[in-house]
Amino acid sequence: SFGQKIPSRWQAKLEQGKLEVVCDKAIKYSFSEYFIMPLRLRSIFQNSLLHFPHYTVPFFLPRNSKVIVTIHDCIHLKNRSFLKRIFSRLMINWAIRRADRILTVSNYSKEAILRNFNSAKAELIDVVANNVSPALRISQAKDAEDYFLFVGNGMQHKGLDLALKAFEHLKSKYKLVVAGKFSGKTQLENQNNESVLFVGECNSEQLSSLYINAQALIMPSLEEGFGIPALEALSCGLPVVATPAPSLVEWFGDSIWFANRFDEKALAEAIKAFLSDSENRKRRIDLGLSLAKKFTVLDCAKKTIETYRKVAPEFEFATEVSNTLAKVA
Repeated sequence: SFGQKIPSRWQAKLEQGKLEVVCDKAIKYSFSEYFIMPLRLRSIFQNSLLHFPHYTVPFFLPRNSKVIVTIHDCIHLKNRSFLKRIFSRLMINWAIRRADRILTVSNYSKEAILRNFNSAKAELIDVVANNVSPALRISQAKDAEDYFLFVGNGMQHKGLDLALKAFEHLKSKYKLVVAGKFSGKTQLENQNNESVLFVGECNSEQLSSLYINAQALIMPSLEEGFGIPALEALSCGLPVVATPAPSLVEWFGDSIWFANRFDEKALAEAIKAFLSDSENRKRRIDLGLSLAKKFTVLDCAKKTIETYRKVAPEFEFATEVSNTLAKVA
């Protein structure tokens, strides 16, 4: 639901009658989302192709509707309370069983889905990479300021604690700027740490400024489905220092400075290696910029529509995707 605010880029299509936005009051993960919403919208769901961009696929969908679900990763099966893990397992399994086809964002996530759910079939899972907003791409050269950047949230797999401990080992002049939504407890625990600055959630313009002016992005993730902050950073010409999370290795390879282990000492050593690696820095930045250009909205749209056609060949889909998306971007 978008409430009363419709994205401006959709206005033209709304006026042309090519797009209809239906807002529902169901809350994410709620009883209403799973059981009441599909009854309220049953007439709309009839004989339709439904794409759910998260594993929260409702029950009681019409049998004549075809379903595609995006399962970004299986991280919700770990590092959460017992009840939340059980809920996630049940709902992901239901989504897999109901879906005619599954989209995911990396081969690592595809393998995780197959490993965790016997109901999943490899031939029905398509990998479509995430993309980055053109607004975040670098527009001019910059001189880096004395800070490293962390972009994420307080979930355990994002590894903020690992980054904080790594900076304790560094004992350098550099600050760690932390962008994203964090609990008051996390910020309170670090209020006396002069080397850490929490800046909260940022809009695209603020985030772009942080990327462009940082020394590097620190990405200490224990696991990622894809790794959007890494792609955003590379798009802005910002180096990335990361733990060897499989999806980051899969997509970004030699463009990133990787730690050799998932611990604070290894991450600190990787940061030191980056700071002393002036010889390879430009090469890796150029490699990252070149790589990031491949992750486009257009490519994502084309591959997603390919999946739509596999599931519902009788439906008509856009044939001029490039022109449409050029106007949106």
